[in-house]
Amino acid sequence: MKKNRLVFILSLCFLAACASNTDAKKNDVSKEGTVLKDSTDKASTDKVENTTVADAAAILAKKQVPVLCYHHIRDPKPGQSETFKSYSVAPSQFASQMKALKDSGYETVLPDQLYNYLVHGGKLPAKPVMLTFDDNDKEQYTIGETEMKKYGFKGVYFIMTIALNRPRYMKKENIKELSDSGHLIADHTWDHHMVTKYQGATWDTQLVKTKVLLETIT
Repeated sequence: MKKNRLVFILSLCFLAACASNTDAKKNDVSKEGTVLKDSTDKASTDKVENTTVADAAAILAKKQVPVLCYHHIRDPKPGQSETFKSYSVAPSQFASQMKALKDSGYETVLPDQLYNYLVHGGKLPAKPVMLTFDDNDKEQYTIGETEMKKYGFKGVYFIMTIALNRPRYMKKENIKELSDSGHLIADHTWDHHMVTKYQGATWDTQLVKTKVLLETIT
């Protein structure tokens, strides 16, 4: 599992895809995912082939990769807040979006691939996209993974461990299945406690123990 080098790029992903989320999230991948079988050879993205490290200016000058961040894949109910609605996408819309990506020639990439591209000049598919999921809602597994599977897409699941096995959230076996299927399991934090309020042992609770738990599951 990648220990440290993905923290930087995962942070960039969240800044690009979840800038509206006020919860600061420090992300650390718990298991390396696998790339699409049909794109591995041509992309050669699992290995760092160039040991040269790009500086910040070179990284920022590179062509950007779209990162889509999903939360709730469900129809909002009457009376729910506008904030909740803004974090939701209807199942039919999600299905249409996945099909549109496939029909438009997009291929999913995972953080290691993006990091290798940005920092070491690695190759990416012609039309790369990263799909990420926040907070481990159950429908991200039952609906999200089902739709992505139709097109060979792989995603990054940021797991908020306080919610594991709770009603409407994923169970540990769901997390294990996603990991075994080639999706990447990443550390969200324990809950939605604001990172600016972390003190002392809070860091261990939010980032260290959660990482250990996810490693145990996967």
